This record gives sequence, C-alpha cells and structure tokens, in this order.
Amino acid sequence: MDKPNTLHYTTCPSPLGELTLLASDKGLAGMWFERQEHLPEPSYRINWQRCDTNACPVVLQNAVSQLQDYFAGKLQRFDLALDLSSGTAFQQSVWQALLTIPFGGTTSYGEISHLIQNPKAIRAVGGAIGRNPIGIIVPCHRVIGKDGSLTGYAGGLVRKKAFATTGKPFIRGHTHRFMKKSVYVEFILLAAIWGSSFLFTRIAAVEFGVMPTAFLRVLLAALFLMPFLLWSGHWPAFKKRAGPIMFVGMLNSGIPFALYAYAVMSITTGLSAILNATVPLFGAIVAWLWLKDKPTNSRIMGLVIGFIGVALLAGDQASFKPGGSGWAILACLVATTCYAISASYTRKYLMGVPPMATSTGSMIGAALGLSVPALLSWPSSVPSLQAWGSVLFVAILCTGVAYVLYFRLIEAAGPSKTLTVTFMIPVFAIVYGVLFLGEELTLWMIVCACVIICGTALATGLVKIKALR
Repeated sequence: MDKPNTLHYTTCPSPLGELTLLASDKGLAGMWFERQEHLPEPSYRINWQRCDTNACPVVLQNAVSQLQDYFAGKLQRFDLALDLSSGTAFQQSVWQALLTIPFGGTTSYGEISHLIQNPKAIRAVGGAIGRNPIGIIVPCHRVIGKDGSLTGYAGGLVRKKAFATTGKPFIRGHTHRFMKKSVYVEFILLAAIWGSSFLFTRIAAVEFGVMPTAFLRVLLAALFLMPFLLWSGHWPAFKKRAGPIMFVGMLNSGIPFALYAYAVMSITTGLSAILNATVPLFGAIVAWLWLKDKPTNSRIMGLVIGFIGVALLAGDQASFKPGGSGWAILACLVATTCYAISASYTRKYLMGVPPMATSTGSMIGAALGLSVPALLSWPSSVPSLQAWGSVLFVAILCTGVAYVLYFRLIEAAGPSKTLTVTFMIPVFAIVYGVLFLGEELTLWMIVCACVIICGTALATGLVKIKALR
C-alpha cells in the first residue's frame, strides 16, 4: 500500500521535449518540460513513485492521452481533475484565472491581475505565472506582454515561440477579449433561457407549491446532467469532494431556487430578475469580507451605486404589511447572498474541481436537501400538464442546458465577459412577464434597474473609473 503522501509520476514525449507528469490523489499536480525553470526541488521529490503509463493512476493516463491529441491538433480543451494546492492562495487564484483563457486566445499580465481583482499586483501575477506547476494545461504560455511581446516563459522562449506557430494561440486578434459571432449567439441564448426561469417557476409554483417546485427543478436537472458527468470521466472527482460539493449545492441552488419560487408568488417576475442582477454586488462584498479580496476604489464606488439602486427599488416596492411584497423582496436578496457565499466557498474550498463535477454534484446535494420538505408539502391535487411542462422546462432547459452553455461560454469568452449575462437576464424576464403574465412595468423599476446595472458593471470591473483606481 502506498504511503499517504506518495505521488505518482510518469513521463511522455512531446514535440517540444519530454514532459514529466505528476499526480496526487486529488488530480494532476504537476507537469514540467525537461530542463525548464522552477523544476521541483529534490526534497519535494522524496515521495514520488514512478509508474508505467498503463499502470498509472487514471488521471495520468488521461493526461498523456489528451496531450498526444493536443499536439496532434485533435484537442483544444483539456478535461482533467487538477490539484493546484502546491501554491499559495494568491498563486492558486492566478492559476485558476489562466484556466479561463480560451484556446486560440491570449491575455496580458494586467488583464489577469484585474481578473483576480488585484490590479496592482502585476509583478506578483508574473511571479505566480512563472511558478505555474502544470504547464500547457494551465496555459501560462498564452500570457503575453501588453505590447504583444512574448515576454518570459519557464519552459523557455523557444518553446513559447513554437506554441505561437502551432494551434495559433498567439495570432493577433485572437485575444482574450475576442468573441466570435457564435459566442454572442450563445450569450444571448443563455440570457433568454435564464430570463424565462422566473416565468416558468411562477407557473409551476402556483400548482406545485414552493418546496416541490424547487425540489423537482434540482432533481430533474441532476438526472439530466448525470450522463454528462459520467461521460466526462469526472465521477471520481465528485466522489472525492462529494461533501463540500453537495453542501455548496444547497447554497447555490437549493435555498435560492426555493426562495425565488416563494418570491414570484408575490412580486412580478421582472422585479425578481432585477433583484437577481445584484448577485455580483453581494459576491464582491462576501469576497472582500471572507477572502480579504479588497476591491479597487472604482469597484467600491460601484458597490455603493448598486446598493443605492437596490434601496430605491426595495423602498418603493417593499411592504411588510399583510399581502405586501416586503418578504418576497427580502427572499430575493437572501437568495442573491446565498449565491455570493457559494461563489466564495467554491473559490476557497473547491478550486481545481472540474466544473461538471461541481454543477452535477451541487444539483444532487440540493435535491437531497430539499427532498424531505418537498415531500411534506407535496400538493394534494394532481398538477396540470402546464405545471409539469413548466417544471420540466425550468429544470432541463433553464438549469441543465443552461449550466452546460454557461461553462461553454466561460471557456470561449472568459468569466468576466460571461458574467455580463447577468445584465441581460432582467430584460428577457421583464419582456416575458409583460407578454405572458400581463405584469406591469413602471418607469421607476426601469430607472432603479439601470442604477443597479451601472453599479454592478463598476463593481465587477467591467467598467472602470480611471480617477478612482
């Protein structure tokens, strides 16, 4: 039996030199070119145990196979469980940011520093990139200078130049900011799908009730996503972190879905969607307080503006008298806070876990958590076909398909651009509510929504005030 700290390694050839691959029980922990900079110290290699590729842990076998396909031009995206725990919290945040660079794209050190919400740490970002333990797969070779120069590379500039002529990762114009037309279509489609979730949740909740609606949404979504999880080979990654993944499922799905199902029974779906757009605001606050991820002055100004918009909207709409909308608005804000906490929890405890394992596992956890209250409040009369259709729609399309589409967009456009989908969701939700539910849209709601969106754009760094940097 291997010692608890034993790490397995193997080697494989590549057009750019032999590679050494290292695996822990959590995933691929290292990959280095021969004679590159920052190779592991001999003291770190004491517990390394060599294995023949066919007898290695599955993650090493998969890594070798995918690398061969990558260099043959058959693979653009690696699908491997990664263990980045060898770095500091700051280094891990930088390495996670590198994973968002799409194939065929580049980014700069400054853009990475903004992505991790630490724009003044450009030098530290460069140091963390140089210490990246998993070359190629965590694509530090796609980071270039602000002027387009190749700059340094731990594997050597000869190899970095080689990447520039294979797989077109450095062709000018294919930058991290670039999005193809097909990506814009998917972007709008995702906003349209998520915008409809409020409509179909409302229709379902009227007949099923709050808890059964939320339960069926996550249960059916879990069943839909399960084949994708098994097909991707990430079931072992889920099993290893099942507890934290299922816990975060209650935070990012179970509780918020139940709260929104309750809210849309009392307030318009459009108002619910506008309040949902405050998720990035609460996310920035939680990251600041919990992860000590202090925002820039420009982003702080965005938080202030965004929360002023929330206060103006809630102050005009909220009433805690019988029949009032106060509790429904509060439920939406608690839901957005849950989303924010789950994002920081994931960043702190689930870094390196494959997205498919996290998304499917969180649905499983939410379904388990909601099962008892849902069964206890199950409707006595059989819901209509319209209600069942709404549940299926919100579960399969608005949750299952949307998750797959969401991660495709993160891969193609990066998380910052994907986050802007939040701004478009209220537009679709309001249109659906007016067209299909006859909901009223007031000028005050529009004004407050614009204030919230402007604040959110500043708080997320998508828009910057140079004077406040």
